[in-house]
Amino acid sequence: ATMLRLLSSSRLSATPRRIEWKSKSFGRRYSVLPQNAVTATSQASINHDDHLVPQPPKQVTLEEIELISNFISSKKQLIVITGAGISTESGVPDYRSPNGSYSKGHKPTTYSEFVRSPSLRQRYWARNMEAWPQFSTVKPNKTHEILGSWTRNEQVKHIVTQNVDRLHHKGGATPELVTELHGNTHEVGCLSCGFSMPRDDFQHLMHSSNPHWEEFKQIPGTLSKNERESEAYSNMRSSGTLPSYEKVKFDADLKRRADGDVDLGNVDYSKFHVPNCPSCKEGIMKVKVVFFGENVPVDKVQTTMETVKKGDGVLVVGTSLMVYSVFRFIKAASEQKIPIGILNIGETRADGMCEFKVQGQCGDTLERVR
Repeated sequence: ATMLRLLSSSRLSATPRRIEWKSKSFGRRYSVLPQNAVTATSQASINHDDHLVPQPPKQVTLEEIELISNFISSKKQLIVITGAGISTESGVPDYRSPNGSYSKGHKPTTYSEFVRSPSLRQRYWARNMEAWPQFSTVKPNKTHEILGSWTRNEQVKHIVTQNVDRLHHKGGATPELVTELHGNTHEVGCLSCGFSMPRDDFQHLMHSSNPHWEEFKQIPGTLSKNERESEAYSNMRSSGTLPSYEKVKFDADLKRRADGDVDLGNVDYSKFHVPNCPSCKEGIMKVKVVFFGENVPVDKVQTTMETVKKGDGVLVVGTSLMVYSVFRFIKAASEQKIPIGILNIGETRADGMCEFKVQGQCGDTLERVR
């Protein structure tokens, strides 16, 4: 059904040659890069964080790349389901990988805890406020950009993502063709009256409500700004000999957590004021993310299920599918005999349901498929 031919590509280096073909059935063009081929974008490896991205058991072979390519080229209604494994390559921590939040002892906030406990909300929002400037400016990586281009040229009919980072949108995906199954961190809503506002606006509101927070969160004994900018301080950081209080306060970038959280250490969160709803003045404000212990809205589940069942193939990218809120769609696809392919490092809940599984880093693998 396909014709292969070797073509040079202007965006590649001088040596690699891209294998390209056109599907006679669907009139679409597909191409793969040979193993070890290097492109300008792969050399740049934008935002790639090797500490967060697990290593595959072996290099992805050309045969495996062709397997993915043939799977995509044979589909007219391809659904892509993505998870945290695609955003770790942008430096966003996940939960379940060897270097994820769970491995560092992080226990995520549950919905019931958030609603019941004012002190936990203080802790949640104080940490979220600290993490937001970095989390909100994370850039999409090759996976987001490639999948985004596939939505625009209709190679992908719909993306269902568990991620809350909005990186599919930033990566150029057609917004109407992306379902954020667990919501997103860029909006905040009132649990009482339903008022909503952009997360950036709520950030300004929290700052204005906590003018002295910078003083409250200081840990006794920390060094002055000049001392932290000294060569001696830099040497201590490099050699790992910083005093413990300095590690807690100024190495918070190493204590990043999933979903826009950061460990601030021994901080008195009782000094932090969480603003109530600006509209009804009393309601609890919560980021529009489905917390652990909270249900995905029924209408979103039904719409997503209909979308998946209309597909003629499902490609799973960067997720173990361990959470039932997303696994239910794979289960339904399997029951409907819809072909399933998987690109993910490590075990997934659907390993026994798929036509194939390739273990490789998402961006590098999909770039070879482009």
